[in-house]
Amino acid sequence: MSDRDFGECPLCSGSQTKMLFSTRTPFTEFQIVQCNICKLARTFPRPVGESLGIYSSSAYYGKGVNKFMPIVQKMRNIFARSRAKRFLSFLPDSAGTPKILDVGCAEGRLLKSFVGYGCKCWGIEHPSYPSRRFLERDRIVYLRGDFHGGCMTYSPQGVY
Repeated sequence: MSDRDFGECPLCSGSQTKMLFSTRTPFTEFQIVQCNICKLARTFPRPVGESLGIYSSSAYYGKGVNKFMPIVQKMRNIFARSRAKRFLSFLPDSAGTPKILDVGCAEGRLLKSFVGYGCKCWGIEHPSYPSRRFLERDRIVYLRGDFHGGCMTYSPQGVY
């Protein structure tokens, strides 16, 4: 049991949760917590209402084709490849072709790395995210939508 109550797991309703790490953005501070039963990792507190509005602004996404300057983008590519390789190292060889879903995938940088390792990938991003930034659209399925009451809503034109 954790020292803090992070609420019940939205997937399995378990109450035993541990904090993986705490972080902050220019807009908020939050923790990533993991259910000890089903291993779902999630954001705590769950962003709701006005706190989600910051993610639809150009201050969050940037104004150009890339959010960061080229050297930072290259560093992000290196980091994403390393993360994908590390995550895949936890799978047994008998797992078959991994299927990856990245909620809040941004441009799909991490998904692009998974595709490079032979995975099938899907990404979900906020409707206000600039779709021109999506990477590898021919190999990654992107859904643009929003969570309302714990459910993902999107329109057919949100699929890329």
